Amino acid sequence: MLAMLKATRVFVAIGLVVGGLAGALLFGLGIAAYFGAIDLGPDFASMNPLYLAILGFGLPLGAWLGWLRFNSLFDRAVTSRGGAD
Repeated sequence: MLAMLKATRVFVAIGLVVGGLAGALLFGLGIAAYFGAIDLGPDFASMNPLYLAILGFGLPLGAWLGWLRFNSLFDRAVTSRGGAD
């Protein structure tokens, strides 16, 4: 069980990195579109570009909070077993 948690920790870390990069991209696109630096095209014409920026901020924030939650569960599992193996 503990080995599975350790392996999952790697995948959670990868998700944090990917979420951060995707969030930075969406945040940048949203801000650039809001100030008119780029045009998002007809598919996003009816959407406020700040929604992209908010999503871009929330995506890495959610990934980071998930990382903190997973770490607390991992630490609890290690402590309940009397230490890491």
